[in-house]
Amino acid sequence: MELVLREQDGGVALTCGRGTDTYLSHAGADPERTLIPVVVPGLTHSVLTMAGRLAQQVSGYQGQWAVGVLLDNLKGVSPYDGRLTWGDMGYPYSRPEYEQLATTDTEELIENCAAVVERLLGKLMRGLGVDSRYLPYSTESLRKSPR
Repeated sequence: MELVLREQDGGVALTCGRGTDTYLSHAGADPERTLIPVVVPGLTHSVLTMAGRLAQQVSGYQGQWAVGVLLDNLKGVSPYDGRLTWGDMGYPYSRPEYEQLATTDTEELIENCAAVVERLLGKLMRGLGVDSRYLPYSTESLRKSPR
């Protein structure tokens, strides 16, 4: 994982090189590619909160933000969140990547970051079929997820 804070324009970026994993559902089977859904909103929330706090406490910036997420190599990845049965897992993702952009401001990043996370990741959670577990998004929805 790499976190970049750009001094020139105040940009903040997190790159995570391993958002998917493989899981053996049973002996002798081919491994299935999986995504642990709770990680994506958790990391997204952390970075957005940090950006808002840095803006407020370090630079005093109170303006608009263009924020986004990009996940690639997703085609056929199934959500896995520690449940013991595969029947309640969700759906394999149908596209090679997920990209979503949103506009916000420093106040919303600090006061209602959950709303920004949901705007960025709601379509992904619905596409994976795990929206009933993670939406509406809140830090409580992360705490309730199986481990």
